[in-house]
Amino acid sequence: MTTGQIYDLGYTPHEGERLGRSGAMRAITKDGIKRALGIGRKARSKIMPMGLILAAMTPAVVLVGIAFVFKSELNLDSTDLLGSHATYFDLISTLSLLFIALAAPAVMIPDRRDNVLAVYSSRPVSAADYLIARGGSLALLMLAFLVLPQLVLFVGLAALDPSGLFSAMVSDSGEVLRILAASVGYVVAFGVPAFLVAAYAKRTGMAAGMIIIGLTLLDGVAEALTHSDVPGASFAPLLGIGTLGGTVRDWVFDLSNRTFFQAGLPLWSAAASLLATTVIVAYVVLRRYRREL
Repeated sequence: MTTGQIYDLGYTPHEGERLGRSGAMRAITKDGIKRALGIGRKARSKIMPMGLILAAMTPAVVLVGIAFVFKSELNLDSTDLLGSHATYFDLISTLSLLFIALAAPAVMIPDRRDNVLAVYSSRPVSAADYLIARGGSLALLMLAFLVLPQLVLFVGLAALDPSGLFSAMVSDSGEVLRILAASVGYVVAFGVPAFLVAAYAKRTGMAAGMIIIGLTLLDGVAEALTHSDVPGASFAPLLGIGTLGGTVRDWVFDLSNRTFFQAGLPLWSAAASLLATTVIVAYVVLRRYRREL
């Protein structure tokens, strides 16, 4: 006869608050932000995301500092010294593409690679909840990446205004809404394709390359078709998803856009195209993850 032994492993039931579905989604979102920034990982995992954030912030801080020091000597208007919010998007848009190309795979791929999606299915979290939380973490990060440097520039412009800081901030408060709207355009233009690639790719490095190269190729194809004689060429600019964020920026800030003007397309059509792309990608990715969760 064999005998068995019972070991007390110290397991105890959970006695704290049960946060349910909303708590689980907040935890997934928080975890996604940490993954994208390399928090809790090796130091080298933090170099690229933190370096890109620093690269996006530095020009705004430096420009504001120079403007404060040399405004009286140069006798220039504050916009001449600091530039406009619209032009600053040109400066940081490429950085934001690199940021999301690295962040999306870091957030999406490890759960599939490590076969831990089943753990989420043991919680009150559906596939849609999981994707909303993961996508939300990426959207929040990229929005902050784009908006924070612009806010530094906004405060700098207001501080240099002859009417005073507070008065200038109140009178120019509409600029903040335009900054947010343009930032959302860039978030969708870069973030949605990155989310799609990261939902299927198996390696983070390969996914980052696919995102950057894929968007660049699409933009090139759209540019070539725009100047061709093929039927429907006037709609070709809408294929260049990576450029549509800049087009939304032009629409929001009431700027001209040569490509859309020559094609006879209204600038708001870029926003409509991005919305349609978001819906399609959401459907495709949701179907893919429903098989896993």
